[in-house]
Amino acid sequence: MILKHPTRGRSLRLPRNEFVRFLLRFKLEAILLLALSVSTSWFSIPLPLTLILGLAILMIGTYTTFRRQTAQETTKSLRDLKRLVDDLESICFQDKGQGQDFRVVKLLDLVGFSWPNPFDSPPPPKDALSDVEGSAWVGRIQDINTVFQLWLASLKDKVRMLASGNRNPPKYDVYVTIGDFLNLYNNYVEKVAERTVWTASKAYLNDRKVARATFNVFRENLGHLRDRVNGFVKDFNETGPYMVGPEAKALKIELD
Repeated sequence: MILKHPTRGRSLRLPRNEFVRFLLRFKLEAILLLALSVSTSWFSIPLPLTLILGLAILMIGTYTTFRRQTAQETTKSLRDLKRLVDDLESICFQDKGQGQDFRVVKLLDLVGFSWPNPFDSPPPPKDALSDVEGSAWVGRIQDINTVFQLWLASLKDKVRMLASGNRNPPKYDVYVTIGDFLNLYNNYVEKVAERTVWTASKAYLNDRKVARATFNVFRENLGHLRDRVNGFVKDFNETGPYMVGPEAKALKIELD
């Protein structure tokens, strides 16, 4: 049996290579400190001045590294936020083909408020909505859903402008935009999703099987999105200095 050498085909990690990588990463600080060291020996620079110059170089290097790291974190946050905004649009607002459209507002297409003969179907609940009340709720939810759709379009434009208009957008602007996204998400869950399910639970469903399947898929999709949003917010808050909150809300209501 022929044994292959464990390092064959791979580059060895020599200390020299590690030093080169260090110089490439911190080339400004390393070159300046090296030049200062050589200058001190050749030109007999006084020790206090050497210390002052060395401290200034370290401060400049630290600030440069901080700016670079902050820019990388901000760019990543914008990229992740864009995916979350797109996924929220897909789950809650995007009109898809038949059999693939599981938006919660699709339940409103299945509700009726004139109950059939109780001998042919389950009797209405005691708190069932009347035709006037139900129609009013459906119209109100549809109007609010349109407002949220416009809000989302505005948020998408804002994220796109931050990502393309400035190579290093201020982290505060990203923080404000994440807060807008959380505000949109939580208000949508409360004012559209939960009110839609509440209305459907107090109405006659023309196709209860389809309604139940639509609700289950929507709830699962929204739950996965919520987990990702909260994980994203946690990661952003850990980088500081700004703290985004509160967490994305869960859909707590059930379709009766």
